[in-house]
Amino acid sequence: MRRRPGLYRAARDVRIAATVFAVLIVVFLGSVALFASEIRPSWGASPFSGFSQGPNETAVASGQIWIANPGEYAIDSLSISTVVLFPGTHGPVVALGGAPSQRIPGGGTTVVGLSLTIPLSTGVGEPLLTENLVLPSETWVNLTYATLFPLRLGLDENLTWGAPFEGLAVDPGTPQSEPNGTYEVPVDLSFNDDAEYSDDGTIGVRVNDPSGVQCGQGVIAIDVDSHAAYDAQFTTYVGSACLASGSTVVLTFQGGPWAISLPPEGFP
Repeated sequence: MRRRPGLYRAARDVRIAATVFAVLIVVFLGSVALFASEIRPSWGASPFSGFSQGPNETAVASGQIWIANPGEYAIDSLSISTVVLFPGTHGPVVALGGAPSQRIPGGGTTVVGLSLTIPLSTGVGEPLLTENLVLPSETWVNLTYATLFPLRLGLDENLTWGAPFEGLAVDPGTPQSEPNGTYEVPVDLSFNDDAEYSDDGTIGVRVNDPSGVQCGQGVIAIDVDSHAAYDAQFTTYVGSACLASGSTVVLTFQGGPWAISLPPEGFP
């Protein structure tokens, strides 16, 4: 039998090798698709917990996301970003958080720690000082699977926010004139500390007349446990301009890392 030319045999070997390689690629891609479909991010007990006072008038919290990766391949360059929104359709951004890039091995479940920072001294964050709210959040898990294939998985969850000065109310009483021309005004101050941390520090009191000029001041000490109510009376002395309609009282809480102004209240 005549032997086939060497070029033919070489071409046949190339075709066989290419077919085997193509089959291996298909098997690889199929296994990647199968294992990738089994990747499941999920929250721990709650999206974020352990709120505490942070630097620069912020509240900080931590959270955990469980990344189930039962497949054979590792997750490369996994990163997580969280956006917390103010309630309402397309509400403004209240806070940002997430986790830095990391590698997740295959064949198990890994717990990834997250951090969240909520600024409270900005216009959007200011209502969080005195209002309990349910804040929608969006969390995105961005990853590269099996070195080559990018994926993006989303988690939506509501975050329950407890305000440190929920329901803040300032209720001035009847002014009493003093011999020096000032007025003594008893003031009822009340709120609930619905945050996960105590309100321990001082509240500075500044009374402004309708034009914004300061005409009275004072300082009171408070120590309110988490999830406790505060209701007490203090006395401030003000000038006659503070008794005009349109005057306001501004309270500034100072304690721990905070020195933060609370939303102004009418006075008297």
